[in-house]
Amino acid sequence: MIIRPAFLTFLLLIKASFSCLLENGRSAVYLSVAEDVKPGEVIGHLPIEGKTDGAKPDIQLRVVKGDDIAHIVPGSKDLVIEKELDRDEGQGKFELVVECTAQNLDSDFSQLNISVFVTVQDVNDNAPEFDAPEYNITIKEELPIGTIVFADFEATDRDQPGPNSFVLYSIAPGPQADLLEIADPFRPVVTVKNRIDYEKIRKFDVTLEARDQGEPSLSSSVPLHVTVEDVNDRPPYFKRQYYTCRTIKNDVLVVEPEPISARDGDELDDDIEYGVFGEFSNHFYIDRDAKITVKLPPAPPRATFFVYAREKNNPEKNATAIVSLNLEKSIRFEYDSYSLKITPAMPLHTVLLTVKAFSNQVCYLVYNVLHFHTVH
Repeated sequence: MIIRPAFLTFLLLIKASFSCLLENGRSAVYLSVAEDVKPGEVIGHLPIEGKTDGAKPDIQLRVVKGDDIAHIVPGSKDLVIEKELDRDEGQGKFELVVECTAQNLDSDFSQLNISVFVTVQDVNDNAPEFDAPEYNITIKEELPIGTIVFADFEATDRDQPGPNSFVLYSIAPGPQADLLEIADPFRPVVTVKNRIDYEKIRKFDVTLEARDQGEPSLSSSVPLHVTVEDVNDRPPYFKRQYYTCRTIKNDVLVVEPEPISARDGDELDDDIEYGVFGEFSNHFYIDRDAKITVKLPPAPPRATFFVYAREKNNPEKNATAIVSLNLEKSIRFEYDSYSLKITPAMPLHTVLLTVKAFSNQVCYLVYNVLHFHTVH
């Protein structure tokens, strides 16, 4: 009966002597907390020997270093954060010092300072940011597929290195998204995906997108404004492919149905020069305004020759039209023969018949009755 109380007293003394020590022989406390933790949230439970609650606690805890960052909930071992954390602003880790005071002053460790090392875990709270709010480029039409047209852009993510800041690039779906592409999502390089024709589209926009690989993934986008430049890939063209000429005025051929004219097929307004070739073309000269004059008179009464139009600085870009010349005088009636019937009762000056005749010359026609045949 005397030994048992002594044994119990010995056990209690042993237990008390370990107050303020860390459990399992630890020398410090290591915690990990997400950077989006809110003020007032518990970030960890301190594994310290001794009781902190109840009417007679074994120990008391308080933060003596870093008390502006965290504090101990009175009567507990819970560590509570006091302010917002942002790893991206350099708060990747911090140290707290917790003072532990034992109520048993006879304890071997009546007061200890315990280091608490806190690592702030990165949270994907930042979307990638482009280095400009928008981009403008000018490209030539008909570039080969795969041609690089834009690489002067980049997006960065302020999250810590890792999936949260790893950026992939793409062109977002849209009306003209099939014209350009970012073939390698790991590189900010825009290339031609499909044929771009100046005659069909001269300006268009696509949307550049940058997306990180965090959970959940965050993205941002900016517009890319594209202006297409015309290139010399189309020959000139005539307004008409066939012209006729029936008269000459002041040695200049009067061309129908309208004056000869050719335009640059690319709308670049390149200088156009004209020439003639073919049957009897040596009789004629065509100037820069496409007026044809007689160079070697007399002009042939009938001829068919060609007019070409070509770019002055790029002669292989050319087009041709046909000119049909017919200077022979020709008059024809509307009908090959006419007949009429008259009666004695018809008064004088009665209109008996109206005839029409046509000439290939621009002139007035004079009508006469040469003879007539009477049928009884």
